[in-house]
Amino acid sequence: MQRSLVVVLAVWVVAVAGRAQAQGPGTTPELPEIGGSTSIMGNAPGSGGGSFSNLPGTGGFLGGRAGVSAPRSVPTSVVNPASAPSPTALQMAISAPPPAPISPSAAPLVGPLELPSGPEDDGPPDGLTLDQAIDITLERSRDLRAKYYEIPQAKADILQASLRANPVFYQDGQLVPYPGYRFSRTVPGGPTQYDTNITFLLDVTRQRQARTAVAVRAEKVLEAQYQEAVRQRIDDIYDA
Repeated sequence: MQRSLVVVLAVWVVAVAGRAQAQGPGTTPELPEIGGSTSIMGNAPGSGGGSFSNLPGTGGFLGGRAGVSAPRSVPTSVVNPASAPSPTALQMAISAPPPAPISPSAAPLVGPLELPSGPEDDGPPDGLTLDQAIDITLERSRDLRAKYYEIPQAKADILQASLRANPVFYQDGQLVPYPGYRFSRTVPGGPTQYDTNITFLLDVTRQRQARTAVAVRAEKVLEAQYQEAVRQRIDDIYDA
């Protein structure tokens, strides 16, 4: 009886072993280690690491430095992102971008830049100084002269805007008998009537003050524009 049980058990073990060999080594899935960080379901959402290649708790800590300014319990990966261990794919540590190449200048280099060592050249004896050239240019420039005459025009606009409205004065007469014409019962009339009317306009909404303020600002703008035109012309003389 015992021999038969042993034989049956041996046959069953042989059958199970043969079936395992027939399946092959690649059909059995590899089970993850108990307590490990991997899973046969794939990576869980959020387990691929942070976008700054700085996994929480993976960096060392800074400590042991003297002074109250030394932070405590600060990961080294926060101070130096490049020191974070094993960054994930397609992720790089934060660092300064590489410097862009310097493009060549469009201005040709005539020679070395240096200060003149000798005396300054005063030019020809019959030439003009810089101040004389500026005075002649400002005096003979038609563009500047035309712009200058806009300033008196702006002052005239201020005067016109500050004027009050003229009073209205008129007279009339009614039932005035012409020479040789008399009133009668057939041609009724009445006493002659004369009227005189003087009307003064009152600026209740203060439109005159508003017009004056606008004209004053317009004059200041024109003066600033004229000064800018003179400055540009002087700069052109300096460049020449």
